[in-house]
Amino acid sequence: MEFQKQFSFVGSFRKKHGEDDSPIESVTAKISCNKNGTVFLEVNSETNEKISHKRFFEHAQIHKFKNCPDIKESDLLDPFLSFQLSNLEEELVQPPYEGDYLIEGESNEGWTISANIADANFTASFSNEDSIESLENEKKHLIRLSELHIDYNPENSAGQIIEAKYGLSNLNLFYNFSTSFLDSKHELILASILVEEEPKSEILSAEMILKNIDKENLKENAYNTYSTWFQLLISFATGEPIGEIYRVETSLNGDIEKKVEYWPGRRNLRKGGGIAVFQQPHMHLFIEQCASKVTWNIFAEKGLGSALRWYIQSFETNVEPVEFILLCTVLETLNKHHLLNLSRRLIPKNIYKKN
Repeated sequence: MEFQKQFSFVGSFRKKHGEDDSPIESVTAKISCNKNGTVFLEVNSETNEKISHKRFFEHAQIHKFKNCPDIKESDLLDPFLSFQLSNLEEELVQPPYEGDYLIEGESNEGWTISANIADANFTASFSNEDSIESLENEKKHLIRLSELHIDYNPENSAGQIIEAKYGLSNLNLFYNFSTSFLDSKHELILASILVEEEPKSEILSAEMILKNIDKENLKENAYNTYSTWFQLLISFATGEPIGEIYRVETSLNGDIEKKVEYWPGRRNLRKGGGIAVFQQPHMHLFIEQCASKVTWNIFAEKGLGSALRWYIQSFETNVEPVEFILLCTVLETLNKHHLLNLSRRLIPKNIYKKN
């Protein structure tokens, strides 16, 4: 696995739901964010054993006997003791914990860190066998994380978001470009960050940046919603599903900036693909022409966002007529907005209804 970033962590391991009377404190570890979107907590054997013991104990259902007599050490040899205890009434003192776990703490740089344990039953172990120093030969264990939040400026309060950066997979750009949207008050930037010539579909390959360029008129904008719509447009154009690896948001409160980074943890990328509506050399022209039309009215109220989402979801099916019908639905929606005086449809109504 290739690292996108790796940093230290010192904090606690505890229950996410309900009170935790026995959290594991002073956990010293590393967090690795990988280019395929996976996030791992790297701990030593001692910490891994504490975590395993905590989970095992808290998932157990524990009872105790009511009105239990005092039992001396010599009574343990009595063959009738178990029979006597079996007749006593029991009461539940600890129900099994069925919730999730999380980590909270900070890095050596002072960043505030929090993350969920994605799958507590999954761990991977390794050791640095080639290392000469004995400390480095200690066995390490990887615990999968999700919903990782990194607050780079915990002392600052959040304000209006002025920039949102998204790491994307399965997007091979021929060249970088930018364009404006929302009345030219915001800018969309698409940039390739590939090192290899042949990208892998599930590896970080590009960044999309949405930023406010009108500093005199800062308003709250749902950049995550607009990012989703732009990703749908790109998937529509390329015929490939786009995956989101991470998100970095920068907000401004007065003159003070605050940066927060979010890694959801790897989610399975949709398999398959659709029809490439535009060739790569022309994709930037398509995005530039569409950018000014990416508005709440067109995508939410007129249903273009839903039509695009349905089409992208059809990438998972091998039934070509379904994919074709959904593609035409998207094109009809685009035509209805851009060409009001249509004399004919892509698909006549009688044929469309039959399908």
